Amino acid sequence: MLSAPVLILKSFSFYSDSVEMVLKSQLQGMAQVFDWKKSAKGSPEDFYKNLWEKTKDKYLAVVVLGDEPLQFAMKYIKEKPVIYVYNYHQMDTLFVPKNFIGVFGAISPVLHLEKMICAFEEGKILGILIHRDEWEILKDVFEKSPNISGRNPINEIHIRLIDYPTQIQTALKDLRDFGVKILWIPPTSVLNFGKYAEEIAEYSKKFNIGISSYDVSNVRVWSVYAWQPSSSDMGSLILETLYEVDKISKEKENTTFPKVKVHYIFSVSSGIPALNKTLANKLKLKVSESCYFKQVY
Repeated sequence: MLSAPVLILKSFSFYSDSVEMVLKSQLQGMAQVFDWKKSAKGSPEDFYKNLWEKTKDKYLAVVVLGDEPLQFAMKYIKEKPVIYVYNYHQMDTLFVPKNFIGVFGAISPVLHLEKMICAFEEGKILGILIHRDEWEILKDVFEKSPNISGRNPINEIHIRLIDYPTQIQTALKDLRDFGVKILWIPPTSVLNFGKYAEEIAEYSKKFNIGISSYDVSNVRVWSVYAWQPSSSDMGSLILETLYEVDKISKEKENTTFPKVKVHYIFSVSSGIPALNKTLANKLKLKVSESCYFKQVY
């Protein structure tokens, strides 16, 4: 049990109801919700401000669900840890207040890779693309021995490390020249976001490579495969973060929290695995019918 109650500031968003449900169920009376969308009047800022100023001293931390409470917390909440879902609000951590913790949920890289290998029957040559600073991710993956010799065995693995988005075109061309048709990018890699993702989307089409991504929305456009947590998974990850905050706060008076807290999900039944079967056929990749996907395009 937590040492103090948790405040949940909530507004309308596609994930807020499912996260609130998990937190209220697990915290058993230790969660208080201020839901602006249920308020009959006033701006979001006025609504949260009036309630916060009256009750702020009693809370261990604040969880913000939605854009309006996130903006309010950035402006007004300095005294308590603020937890938000980084998956849905990917802010530049250089400009995020020091009391903010972004919870980033991702499928375990081992599971993520195994799912991709399972999906394609003729992917005997696997490419891996990763940022040079993220080498530890690969080290961890291979130490845990992903199933690369199971139903659809991999004979060759070609790895490219890059430092900048401008290197992506050359890296993908090199991989294609080695016969790579499927390319895995770890789900927490920086390559899944921003300029890196834009370059990968462009050149994956040029070189006809089936590439994994973090975000299922990419599968509808350019990626052949993704597996990301669902909004219902995020409640338990926030809860885990709250317990960590409580423990650290008890041990230290002046506490520094990580700007982004990465949580891996290790359940094969969690999240939303998605496959672009249309793109796979276009790339002449034979899809295995034995591998289950919740969404197929």
